[in-house]
Amino acid sequence: MLREPARLIAYRRLLLDELLTAASFLAAHQLRSHLGPVLLPSVFPGGLYPLSTYLPLLPFVLVVWGLLLTALRAAAPGEAFSLPREIGRVVRAVALGVLVVAAGGYLLRLEFVSRPFLLLFGATSAVALTLARIAERRTRWGRRLLRAPERVVVVVGCDDAAVALARRIAATATGGSPSAGWSTPTAAAAPRSTACRCSPPPSGCPTCSPAR
Repeated sequence: MLREPARLIAYRRLLLDELLTAASFLAAHQLRSHLGPVLLPSVFPGGLYPLSTYLPLLPFVLVVWGLLLTALRAAAPGEAFSLPREIGRVVRAVALGVLVVAAGGYLLRLEFVSRPFLLLFGATSAVALTLARIAERRTRWGRRLLRAPERVVVVVGCDDAAVALARRIAATATGGSPSAGWSTPTAAAAPRSTACRCSPPPSGCPTCSPAR
C-alpha cells in the first residue's frame, strides 16, 4: 500500500522524462539543420535529412532512454540521493543512450543518422533532464508536479516499537504519506516514569501529558 504513491510518482516522472526527450530530439534536429550551418559552418557544413526521415528513429530513442533511466534509478523519486548524484545518473543514462543509438544506427546501416546530431541531441537531452531535476528540488511547482495523493499513516502507541515503525515510515515516505497520527493507550496503562520518545510529542500521549 505504501509503495503505490512512490510508484505513481515514478510513472509520472518517467512520462515527463520521455516528453522532454522527445522535445530535445525535435529541438536538436532543428538546431542542427538551421542554426548549425549558420553559426558553425566548419563543424556543420550542411543541413540534415528532413525531419520525416528522423521521426521513425524517435520511438527507438524513447524506449532506450526509458530503459536506461529506469535501470540507473534516475527516474525513481524518494530515494536518498543528493542532487549532484541524481544529475550524474541522468547524464550517465543519456551518454549510454547516445552510444546505444549510434551503435544501432551503425549496425543497421542507417546512413541518415548523423553523429554530430546525436551528440547535439545528447547534450540537449541532458540539459533538459537536469533542469527538470533542479526544478523538482528547488521550485514549488516542480514539487507539486511530482507529488502523489496525500495519505495519513496512523501509528498506534508510544513505545519503542511504535517509534521505530514511525521512523521507518517517515524514512520511506515519498510524498504519498506525509502525515502521521498517534493513537495512545489509556493513562492507566502507560507508565509515567518512562520518558516518551514521540517526536514531536503528541498532545494526547499519556506519557507526555499524564492524567491529573
